Amino acid sequence: MVKARWGEQTDPESGGARRKYYQVTGLGEQILQETQEYRAQLAGWKPALIERLGFVRLVFSQIGV
Repeated sequence: MVKARWGEQTDPESGGARRKYYQVTGLGEQILQETQEYRAQLAGWKPALIERLGFVRLVFSQIGV
């Protein structure tokens, strides 16, 4: 899903430490896309009970209860 590689060593003035670079693979991109779609669906999800309660409140408000 993710590949990593070490970069070249830098000059001593900037610390000299090598950096690690990451790249998302094709499978990683696919999983990320599916996860984002699933989370978007969850964000818009309402349980059937809540929808029915909304309907009941609407009916009660129309009959003056």
